[in-house]
Amino acid sequence: MTTALKTMTPGLKTGRTMSDGFQSDDTPAQADVMLVYEDMSTGFRAFQCFQYLDQMLDCRRINTDLHWTLWKLGLFNTPEFYNQAVLAAVRAEVIVMSLHGDRSLESAIESWLTAWVNQRGDKECALGVLFDDDKREMDSVRDTLLRLQRATRQSAVELFIGFMSSRVVEEDSRRKQSPRSMTPPFFASYNVLEESNSCRH
Repeated sequence: MTTALKTMTPGLKTGRTMSDGFQSDDTPAQADVMLVYEDMSTGFRAFQCFQYLDQMLDCRRINTDLHWTLWKLGLFNTPEFYNQAVLAAVRAEVIVMSLHGDRSLESAIESWLTAWVNQRGDKECALGVLFDDDKREMDSVRDTLLRLQRATRQSAVELFIGFMSSRVVEEDSRRKQSPRSMTPPFFASYNVLEESNSCRH
């Protein structure tokens, strides 16, 4: 995992080539997972979440091949990368955003969210957002969740919220743990809007 994160590039992708052809009952289903992160530590956390998801599919004997792409939020300010990120989000079945939570979303990220939701139509997708556990009471976290909920409320996007200790993630990466021994990310609903229901889950 350390090697993969040291070579983070926009659109970095692993896994088998996606197939548009007919799939037999024995052929694994294909699913794209887009991992969006702020910096090295949040990148580790996003990748850890992907590995845990992959592990859970194996444990439940769900025959699905996951393909992941890794995107750094700072690149969304560059038009070329921004457009690629919108297309990647439209293709994805799952998006994981890993944020510290100590600041509100930048305008480029909000624009990306809006463009993604508008272009994907009625296609279902899960958006999981992970924050630092010690930031959960900050106003910036509440503001971010409010914006995310408003952006996805009228869409087919299911919103999940989770909090995870950065210290645990860093310790896991130093120990170079396998996916099966990593600390799992826990997602839960979170009441953002006082005037409406909590995040769908």
